[in-house]
Amino acid sequence: ERNRLARDLHDSVNQLLFSITLTSRAGIEMTDEPLVKETFAEIQSLTQEALTEMRALIWQLRPKGLETGLLEALKGY
Repeated sequence: ERNRLARDLHDSVNQLLFSITLTSRAGIEMTDEPLVKETFAEIQSLTQEALTEMRALIWQLRPKGLETGLLEALKGY
């Protein structure tokens, strides 16, 4: 269940956040208005923070014992 949840988070939310990052980067390039650039930059920054937090959550969902590899985890089982 933890693996499925981590995979779902990666495949859906993580990809959406990455898309927002790319879209805001494109928005910065498409305008010459300083305020609009600043707004897109803030969106990009917040999205990067959310991506970092999402990666940490996904890492925490990994099954315990796999840090040293599958073979070692199976030996301990």
